[in-house]
Amino acid sequence: MSSRESRTILIVVDGSAASRRALAYVARIVGPRRGFRLCLIYLLPPLPPRLLESRGTEDPKAEEQLSAQLKVKQRRWISTAEAAARRTLVSAHTMLRKAGITAKAVEARFSHPVGTRDAANEVLDLAQVHKCGTVVVGRDSVSWLRHLLRGDLAEELLRRAKGLTLWVVE
Repeated sequence: MSSRESRTILIVVDGSAASRRALAYVARIVGPRRGFRLCLIYLLPPLPPRLLESRGTEDPKAEEQLSAQLKVKQRRWISTAEAAARRTLVSAHTMLRKAGITAKAVEARFSHPVGTRDAANEVLDLAQVHKCGTVVVGRDSVSWLRHLLRGDLAEELLRRAKGLTLWVVE
């Protein structure tokens, strides 16, 4: 890992209390120190099942029209999700600025909708693209049963991350 990569940190943000704790943790550690680069990443949620496919029809023209309507609904849903993501990213950026981190040191992005099983791969891909040596994710403490039923991004990252430092903030 290069020196630049070791000082580039990817932080997964989503507006949750766990995400805010992770941001606060990074802000305390990095604070006004220079030479760090922070990449804030908001993973957009997957499209709801009702927006994945139309009900279909035998008539090709009607099918084409239904498909076009579905695409409009998908774009509208993504646009709404992106607006919420932007608000969260601006709030996260503001929190880091208050901790003394320069605006130039922070880059904020959101990914396009991913499924829950693909979220870990998306984070790892983004870490590689942005040359991040450290990934930070917040996690709420949950019972073992809830953990088994809903899956956990932090656990998936722990299983899959190779050649990265992973900070899981609870």
